[in-house]
Amino acid sequence: MSRCKILKEGDRNTRYIHLIATMRRKKKLTEKILVKGVEYTDPISIKEAIVDHFKMQYAKKDVSSFDISNLGLPALTEDQSQGLIGAVIVEEIKEALMSSTPSKAPGYDGFNIRCTKHIWPIIGEEFSNCILRFFDTG
Repeated sequence: MSRCKILKEGDRNTRYIHLIATMRRKKKLTEKILVKGVEYTDPISIKEAIVDHFKMQYAKKDVSSFDISNLGLPALTEDQSQGLIGAVIVEEIKEALMSSTPSKAPGYDGFNIRCTKHIWPIIGEEFSNCILRFFDTG
């Protein structure tokens, strides 16, 4: 019944609700903006100033390359650099795994190095083949 009455007679709070909505809209309205000491009051210029600001924020900037020559790091010997270029062998894979700290953070599968070390006799060959395939495809 009350719904029918509202439809026939109208809602008596309509003016009040519209006033509240109008006041909120005016409160949220940006009337002026100050960008680098320049004040903008026209809605179009405010919009352009905001767009220009964010274009500058997200514009691609020239990044100078990082130079590590002055960090004081020792240079590799010829034998060391050749060792990096050489092929990876199964013994190196096993040695690297066994020398790792066992309680490091788990990988994507949830297992840490301790688990991999423990089940090495079972998965060692397949694990090594996976690593070798990775380096062969490079």
